[in-house]
Amino acid sequence: KVMAGMLDQYQHAGNRQALRVLLGMADWVVREVGALLARPGFGEAAWQQVLNTEWGGMNEVLYNLYAVTGNASHLRAGEWFNHFLWTAPLAIGVDLDGSHGNAGGNHANTHIPEIIGSARGYELTSNHTQHDIARNFFDILNGSHTWSTGGSNDHEHWHAPHQLGDDLDGQTEESCTTYNVLKVARHLLQWTGDAHLGDFYERALLNGLVGNQNQHLNGDG
Repeated sequence: KVMAGMLDQYQHAGNRQALRVLLGMADWVVREVGALLARPGFGEAAWQQVLNTEWGGMNEVLYNLYAVTGNASHLRAGEWFNHFLWTAPLAIGVDLDGSHGNAGGNHANTHIPEIIGSARGYELTSNHTQHDIARNFFDILNGSHTWSTGGSNDHEHWHAPHQLGDDLDGQTEESCTTYNVLKVARHLLQWTGDAHLGDFYERALLNGLVGNQNQHLNGDG
């Protein structure tokens, strides 16, 4: 999030100091992760275990930085943050429930940013596998794990498909997850111009984000 904020500062406000900070952070990622991957006895398999944690939108911000700098090391670093345990099943259309090794259900806001990064990676590299990851994710989510409001997940987790009534309580449709799903939908809409994606975007935005706001507070509450 800090790296994404630095990039926004540069792109939207022309803040070159923010860009210098971001480049320093990106160089650290390139150096440290590259060293880990090259370490004898560590390698890709061990790195994939590191990616089992919640690491936010590292692939997205590194891809976005590559779009600014053209530095191939930023593109390569973005590709390092490809969590195969999560993305490989999605590439062939496998569902997002506990079949991915998480018997308690997958944590939504760990994984949605990964998909946003896949979408951005496709836009920059034309890697069709990344396209399929993003497209299949959205289709599975919208078809099997989403309420009529456009929101999904309970306590930020997805569980069995087509069983949303079991999860309906006061902790559904967490707004951060809706925000990130909207980012996925926006990429897909820009690729296809599909009006159904625009309809979804409007529904999820109004119910999942705008609907969270208390229209009656005067600012003193």
